[in-house]
Amino acid sequence: MYFPKPYEDEWVGSLVARASIHTGLTHEVLIKHLMGLQSGNISFFLPKVLRPIAHVCRLPVEALLLQHTVFPFAAAFMTPSVMRGTLERLIGPEISGRGTAALVQSLSLNARRFVFCLACIEEDIARHGESYWHRVHFLPGIVQCPIHKSELYALTPCKHAGLPIRAGPILAERRQAATLKRIGPAGEFEQELARRCLAPLIPAWIYRDDWVSMYRQMAMSKGYVMKDGSIAGSQIAMDMQKAIGPSMLRNLGCEYPQRITASWPATLVRPWGSGQPNHSPLRHLLLATFLATCPKHVGPFDYTPVGPKQANYQELDRQLAHHVSQLWDDARRKSLRVSARGLVANTPMASIFRHYRERFPLTLAVLEAFKRSDQAERQIGRRPYWRKRLGLLKEDE
Repeated sequence: MYFPKPYEDEWVGSLVARASIHTGLTHEVLIKHLMGLQSGNISFFLPKVLRPIAHVCRLPVEALLLQHTVFPFAAAFMTPSVMRGTLERLIGPEISGRGTAALVQSLSLNARRFVFCLACIEEDIARHGESYWHRVHFLPGIVQCPIHKSELYALTPCKHAGLPIRAGPILAERRQAATLKRIGPAGEFEQELARRCLAPLIPAWIYRDDWVSMYRQMAMSKGYVMKDGSIAGSQIAMDMQKAIGPSMLRNLGCEYPQRITASWPATLVRPWGSGQPNHSPLRHLLLATFLATCPKHVGPFDYTPVGPKQANYQELDRQLAHHVSQLWDDARRKSLRVSARGLVANTPMASIFRHYRERFPLTLAVLEAFKRSDQAERQIGRRPYWRKRLGLLKEDE
């Protein structure tokens, strides 16, 4: 069966689309015949079965996966063992979508757009007689063509533009019929982020399981260390949001939750023992880029660290004793009888007093004196029943 060979850095989905044009077969018929699937649809970024495509292209299936799919980027921050297991499932003979959905999700932003460079299109047509979709243009964080250093454009799929990918490569008439959106501009931070986003595509990329330790070392070198030696993760998240801007984080799908202490930059610098947190590659790259480019932090931090706080029991004891004395005086003026528990129950310190009574000597002394007073509901040796029997309790009480 005739099937074209992939061009340099061509998406596997673009390869299938060109094959559909060259053979004259519809996209659905070609996929069903090639892969034996009932459905004629495959993922543009990472098909769930690659072996049949590699066979007709006369390429090793692992080479097709690493050079023409999203896999190197999506798996860049996996541990070596997890990466290898995922790779073996993808290049295996069985047709299974297990593990591919999570990988494609890391590119969910650009998965809804078709990104291209005008200079690349002209160069492809001059060299090959046709254009194709370049894998590198679709990576998140890429705002300019790494080859020509020119602007990238996002092509919004629409009916009259002959998209999505089953229509094949971009032609001039399709560009005119579609909605174009320029991506960019590329500032200093964006250029550094793009450089780091391209690194996982290089065969020399090293898979490791100590990314958190590396980020912690970078944070220490930039002054994000608290007095107790812990990393100020929330301060990193706040400074990162100020430096990058909420709009860029939102556009990249990496915005923070309301609780800054639970933000993903803060969790990426916390020690996890064995293993590491499961975050998208773009989050790893954003944090690494920020820590590499940000100035050294000087001065106090703008937040209170999470975790247990050391209570000032001496001050709490003074406040609670004063509060109990005031309630006792109020009961004396109104000729009321109250319980010792009632004097403490509605105070903010009630819970801590119940668990750490020995740390409240002033309050305990006031309560002991109160229990022997006429305002105590349960006087020592005289409970309400006996007071009533002795005629000390009024009928209306």
